[in-house]
This record gives sequence, C-alpha cells and structure tokens, in this order.
Amino acid sequence: MNAPRLPLAGYHPATVPYEKRGPGERDRAINYPLFEERTHYLATVHGFEAGGFEATVRIVDIQLMSDAAMRPRGTRKPLGERDERDVVRSVARAKKNLRHAVKQIGCDHLLTLTTRETQNSPEELARRWKGFVRSFRALTGQEFPYVAIPERHPSRPDHWHLHVAVRGGMYGKHEYQGGWIKRLDLARRLWWRECGGKGMGNIDIKRIKVGAHQDGTPKGPLVRAERIARYISKYMTKDLIFAHRPDKKRYWRSEFDLPTARRYWLQTRPVLIEQRGDAFILPTAFHELRSRLGQFDMMRCSFFFFPDGSGFWFSYNPDAGGLATSPGCEVPF
Repeated sequence: MNAPRLPLAGYHPATVPYEKRGPGERDRAINYPLFEERTHYLATVHGFEAGGFEATVRIVDIQLMSDAAMRPRGTRKPLGERDERDVVRSVARAKKNLRHAVKQIGCDHLLTLTTRETQNSPEELARRWKGFVRSFRALTGQEFPYVAIPERHPSRPDHWHLHVAVRGGMYGKHEYQGGWIKRLDLARRLWWRECGGKGMGNIDIKRIKVGAHQDGTPKGPLVRAERIARYISKYMTKDLIFAHRPDKKRYWRSEFDLPTARRYWLQTRPVLIEQRGDAFILPTAFHELRSRLGQFDMMRCSFFFFPDGSGFWFSYNPDAGGLATSPGCEVPF
C-alpha cells in the first residue's frame, strides 16, 4: 500500500477561479471540491450492543473519495478478473464483519460440530445447521443467537466441520419425551438426527477462559467475546473465500443487525505516524476522537497502527481492566 501524499501539490480549493485551475481540472464543476485541504482524518466508529466499540482513524484523500462516489456501483467483477488486491480487501471485509457479529451479541462459548463422514461440504453443513437451529429453538424456546463459520479439516481437505460462537452456552435441563435431559445432550441428539443417526456426529462446547485482573477480580464477558472473535476470524481465509467456495456465503449468523458505522471528520491535520523505537506515540487525532466519545479509559484499549503510517485501529473494551465504565456520549466541538 502506498503511503498518503502529504501535502498534495496542485490541489485547488473551490475558491480558486476557474481560469486559474490546472489543465487537468477544468472539466470539473465550478464548486468542486468542497474542502480547502485535500487530506483529512476520517474516524469510523462501530459501537456494539453488548458493550465497547471499535474505531478506525485513517488519512483519506477527499479527491479520490469524491471520484469513487461518482463511479457506477452494484456491479461485481467476475471471479476470473479479481486480482490480489480484490482478494485481500474481500478477506479483510469478511473478517471485520465476522468479528463485529461476535462482539455485537457478546458471545462467550464456542461450539464445534463434527460429522463422521469422510467427505462433506460447507453447503451440507449449512443445511444441517439450519435444521438443528429450528429444532433446538422449537424444543427449548431459546432465542439462541449465534455466529457460525466452516473450517476445512487440516489433514482431510474434503472434510469440513463447523465452529459456532454462541451466547449463554447450553446449561440446565429441559423436558423431553416425558423426562428431563441436559440441554447439551438434547443438542447432541438433534445434531445426530441431522447427520443421519446416533453417533454420526458430535457437539463439543467450550467456555472461553480469560482469567482475572491483577487485583484478582474476574475479567468480564466482553473479554471472552473479543477472544472468540479473534479466534474464529482466523478461519476467514483466502482459501475459504475464493479457492474453493467462490461467491458463496462465508459464514452464517442468526438474525440481528450489525453495528452501524458512525463517521467523524476530525479537525486535526493529518501526519504520517512514525514509530519511535518499539512503540508508537498516540497521535493527536486519537485524543481528539477520545474527547468526542466521552474521554473513555485508554487503559482499556488495544491498538494497531497501519504499517504505512496512514492511520490506526483501536478497540475499547470496558471489561478489559478495572471497573467497567461506559464510553459516554459524544462531546461536540
């Protein structure tokens, strides 16, 4: 990825008369562009219903953004015409949506569903999983929110199994066929039925362990959701998306809305972020955004700085340390 050009020479704001514009700019509208500076910080924030948020702050080129908005939309390149950049962008988008889905509902348990077949496909797993979910919801009355993704067996490439992030686990008992049965045992029976009979499949459940803080208090549920999100998003690979399942669903989730992005233009002027030793100095743009989001606790954030210096990503998790507090409301300039 090329680093942003700072500053950009030859950029003429809207106040420049038409006759003074450069040769390549005279075919543009008289009121184009709208910004005096070509590059700005754009902050994109996704807040999760379960708590916490993610934010990306990146230097954007207003000129390129405006030009891109005028291009036709709604058409996808044929599979054979997609280059490596298209693949990388598609994988990144899919991983982000998967991670956001897990955080949105606050998943704290991980299911692994397998079959005894020597060969199957993600589409067959999807059909069986949907049948299982319908039966489980009908018998238990549980809402059962989930996020599911298939994984290829490491040594048997024609065999797939399913990882499912859920909220609340499968604890307790339920009345079934005149008696009482553990919910996990009921789930196994329903999965057997979808797989063709008793013993033809299995369900393992794992409650993610996250330990405790330095003061001995247990870490909150959002830490589990964050760890599960990182874990299952690693299965969203180029192999899954393009090599074997072109134009197919990459993961499945129950019906709920993903977080809506909130975007903020920042007043801080863009600068390329430079590394100092083994650490990055938090840029002024972070502190400006923090003031707009209610001065959240920086000690509960995790950061990633883009290698080209064009911006950074960070995640705020109120359960990551100390007593949980809300990031609060937006603070206007």
